[in-house]
Amino acid sequence: MRSEKVLADFRSVRRRFLLQLICFASFTLSAVIALSYPAAAQDGGGKFLDAKFCGDTLNLNPGSDYDGGSCQLWKLVPDADGWSKLQLKHNGKFLDAKFCSDELNMNPGSTYDGGSCQLWKTVPDADGWFRLQIKRNGKFLDADQCSDDVKLSEQSTFADGACQLWRFVPAEDGWARLQIKFTGQPPAEANIEEFDWGGNTYGWYDDGWNGPGWYVVGLERIRGRGFGGREGWHGWRHHGSHPHRDHPIERHDEHHGGEHHEEHHGAEHKGGGHPSGGHPHTGGGHPKPPPPKKKH
Repeated sequence: MRSEKVLADFRSVRRRFLLQLICFASFTLSAVIALSYPAAAQDGGGKFLDAKFCGDTLNLNPGSDYDGGSCQLWKLVPDADGWSKLQLKHNGKFLDAKFCSDELNMNPGSTYDGGSCQLWKTVPDADGWFRLQIKRNGKFLDADQCSDDVKLSEQSTFADGACQLWRFVPAEDGWARLQIKFTGQPPAEANIEEFDWGGNTYGWYDDGWNGPGWYVVGLERIRGRGFGGREGWHGWRHHGSHPHRDHPIERHDEHHGGEHHEEHHGAEHKGGGHPSGGHPHTGGGHPKPPPPKKKH
C-alpha cells in the first residue's frame, strides 16, 4: 500500500511538472518569436502595461526605469491546463479582474472560482502579436478606446485590433515588458460609442425622447420606441452624446422598443486594493468599467 501511495504521489508531481514546463515553453516561445523578427518588425510597438505609480491600478506607460523598471516587468507563472498568472516584478502581485468585473487591478492572489479571475493565456495573432485572454469569461486585455486606460473587453477589430494586441519584450532574468501594438492618439471615432444587443445597435443620447439614455440608433426621437436603459445598462458607459441621424420625428404612444432593465452584474470575488506609493513615471488614467461589446 505504501509503495502504491508513493507511486501515485510521484505521478502527481510529474504531471504538475509537465504542465508547468508546457506553460513555460509557451512563454519562452512567445519571447523567441518576438526577438526573431527583423528590426523593422520590432519597430512600431506602442506603450507598455504598467502598475501606475507602482500601486494596484493599471495603465499604459511609454516606458519607465524606476526601481529598475520593475513596475512594468511581468512574467507568466504557469498554473494548470495551459493557463497562467501574470506576475509583476515590483511586488509579486498578479494581474487581476477586480471583483471578477471588467476593471483590472493588482492582487496578491485569489482562489475565487478556482482563481479564474487572474488566470490568463495568450491567443496568437500575426507577426508575433497576441491577445491575452482571461479564464473567467473569455474576455481580453484591452486599451479602452485605444487610450491609456486598460480593462477587459470582448474581442474587437477596432483599429485593426491593435488596441488589444500585445507582445512580450524580454528584459532580463525571465522578466519582460508587455507592449501594446497600437501607437498614436485614440481615433476620433472612439468618442462615438455604439453597442450591439438583441439584434439592434444602441447609442447614448443626452436628448432622447425618454431623457438621457441608451437608444436604438435612429429611434432616439421617436416616442415609445427604441429606449433601452440609463447609464450602466449592460455595464455600458458613455463619453458623449451620439450624433442624430436624419429621420422624421414621429410621436405616438405605442411601446415598441426595448425595456428599461436594471441588471446587477456584481461578483463576490474580493481582491486588489487602492493605489499606493509613487514614482516619477506617468501615464494614462484609472481603469473604467467598460461595455461588454462594442461595435466598430
